[in-house]
Amino acid sequence: MHLSLRKLLLLLPVLGLTTQALAQSADDERAVRDLAQQYETGWNTHDMKLLGAMRADDIDFVVVTGEHRKGRDASMAKLGEQHRTQFRDSVWTNEKTSVQFLRPDVALVHIEWAIKGDRNADDTPRPPRKGIFTWIVVKDRAIWNLRAAHNTNKQQ
Repeated sequence: MHLSLRKLLLLLPVLGLTTQALAQSADDERAVRDLAQQYETGWNTHDMKLLGAMRADDIDFVVVTGEHRKGRDASMAKLGEQHRTQFRDSVWTNEKTSVQFLRPDVALVHIEWAIKGDRNADDTPRPPRKGIFTWIVVKDRAIWNLRAAHNTNKQQ
């Protein structure tokens, strides 16, 4: 089905959108994608302040092991220790990021990722692996933050 621009503009109010919302969403999408890039940068530089700053105070974070960490402090405590040990030599790569706005201030994000150089808890090397992150990000006072995350490994 092909919609003319005129028909699309007529549909926007029905969908709860405005032309201003569409213009704003390009900036917001860029900001959300920047958040994903910030995660990659924070991981690869082992910058816990950067990784912590992108999280909402009341974040819900489910890590690949299935552990559910609630709140910024809890979500960062073990991660900081792991970056000094298991993840000290790891390299994280965001391979694909998709963004879907659920509301103007809420987005669903999927990040397909790859990691290499990480270690098991007993310090033995892990083979490279891939996974997918599901994020809910929220905009509060013009700042996008990670509110919920669920991370899982993909079957190789």
